[in-house]
Amino acid sequence: MSYVAEPYFEVAEQLLTGLTGGVARETHRFFAAANAFRFEHEDAVAETTNVIGQANGVFRAFAQGIDFAVSDAGELAFLAAEDDPLSPAQGASWPDEATEFYASYYRANAEPLITDRNVGSVTRTLGEAFARELTVLRRQLDLVYDSAYVDTAEGGDLDRVVALLAISRRRRGYASGKVRFFRDTPASADIFIPDGTRVSTALDPPASFATTAPKVLRRGQLAVEADIRAEAPGAAGVVAEKTITIIDRGILGISGVENAAPTVFGGAGETDTELRARARKVIEHAGRATPHAVMHALTEGAGLKENDIKIVEDLAVRPGVVQVFVARDPEATLASLVEQAILGARAAGIRFEHNLAVALPFTPGDTLPGIDERDEGETAEAPPGAGFQLPIVVDVTVFPDNPRLAGPEKTNLEAAVRAVMVAYVEGSAIGGVLVYNRIVADLLAIEGVLDVILLVTPKAGTGDKGKRNLLVPAGRRAMLAEADVTVRFAGAPVQFDFLAKVALKAPATIADAQAEIKDRLVQVFAKQPKEIAASLLMTALGGSDRYSLVASDLSWTAEYEEAGLVIREDGGTSASTALGDTDRALLREVKVQEKAG
Repeated sequence: MSYVAEPYFEVAEQLLTGLTGGVARETHRFFAAANAFRFEHEDAVAETTNVIGQANGVFRAFAQGIDFAVSDAGELAFLAAEDDPLSPAQGASWPDEATEFYASYYRANAEPLITDRNVGSVTRTLGEAFARELTVLRRQLDLVYDSAYVDTAEGGDLDRVVALLAISRRRRGYASGKVRFFRDTPASADIFIPDGTRVSTALDPPASFATTAPKVLRRGQLAVEADIRAEAPGAAGVVAEKTITIIDRGILGISGVENAAPTVFGGAGETDTELRARARKVIEHAGRATPHAVMHALTEGAGLKENDIKIVEDLAVRPGVVQVFVARDPEATLASLVEQAILGARAAGIRFEHNLAVALPFTPGDTLPGIDERDEGETAEAPPGAGFQLPIVVDVTVFPDNPRLAGPEKTNLEAAVRAVMVAYVEGSAIGGVLVYNRIVADLLAIEGVLDVILLVTPKAGTGDKGKRNLLVPAGRRAMLAEADVTVRFAGAPVQFDFLAKVALKAPATIADAQAEIKDRLVQVFAKQPKEIAASLLMTALGGSDRYSLVASDLSWTAEYEEAGLVIREDGGTSASTALGDTDRALLREVKVQEKAG
């Protein structure tokens, strides 16, 4: 049932028709399949017929000859298309299906006591005065009707309606801000991001936020910005920039999320539109028999994050059975909370299975009634307990801005790399994808990191080289411990230029000597020595049939960069060049000259 207030003109017209001997508000119910409506009186005058009702949920006065026609036999029919009797004719409007419409008309054989309805007459003056009061009353009833529903109530009326759901309007005490949903490559199609999409920080405990309006990342775009508001009031919702990095439930086609600026107080309170959207979600969650209701029960009752949960329902293979995977270690308390949350939200006749059931307390008195077994088909279930997890290992080679980084600065940078890796994996979804380029981007965002070489592989080892996206199997969750993150630092390239003065042995040329010396130096550098000294070099370069060389005739220059400065160190019989653990010795130039005399 719906209520629509009628305008003053129509109310006055019906009153005057009734007062002057006509029939007012003769009620009919419209059905397109029975589009013929006979008047209660056979002597109805067709040209005086006036019809009002509802079309598309709003009041409408239907026009004779455009929307409907009345036959000489006193039968009303709404005009239909020639090729489809169940559709309106072009330009015509029909009442909404199964709604009431009202017909007013004069009768040919009626003998009214009052006939004067002209402007200024006593009848018309009294009728219009009464119609005005009745119109105001009906408009007030219309407002009362609208104030009782979430979709139509406004302001304080809406606040009172949603109070029935135990929610209230969020005022200025909730922090707000903006986040950016992004991709690594331009979108190949529009990607819809619904309002109420939950995002959170990687902090402990996390701060949760929700988008306040739907957004669309258009085809060809890389990112779209959305307004967010904290889920809980107070200072916990004020977070720094670039800390909101987790999408609680992954969105297909979206690589990640990030806030470019801190969240703050002072934003506008929740609008009617935003409050309605939140109320609808509460109604959806309050109902049973839907995955959304179960997801809400697990996040609220068991304290889980949405990306820790995956709900699988295969109606074709296992009708009536729903699988729930939780990315947590099996523990009795958590398993009981999950079990209670599921039982409180599931529909009657639907069986739920979850991977934490192995940890539920069980006593010898716990028995199940015998039932006939049925073929439920085959399904690939995630292994229980620790087997539900997919442990991975990560190897990161870091090229720092300062290649000769050492001491506390090096330790802090290593800790930051480990933290970023662990946070990214913790924010991933069950059965999701670890996006290689996204991880690299997060690592490059660390201050002091110039470049990285990244390897991500399952701990068990699959032969995968690790320089690609890692697809986590359905029903499993990637897990990364800090101990499984190996961080290496690529040191500064140290480039060497050599000068050797030799005495040639016939018939060798200077080119022959240069080629041999260069080949021998390449072999020395291939062994990655810890120090370049004259004794090491003479051992490698002596004993040639093409030249003779003494230590005093061999010299070199080592060049490297430190803190933006180019450093050059000379080497020879009286000086050697020490190489650090991560330094990379590179042979840049070898010059050979013939010794005079």
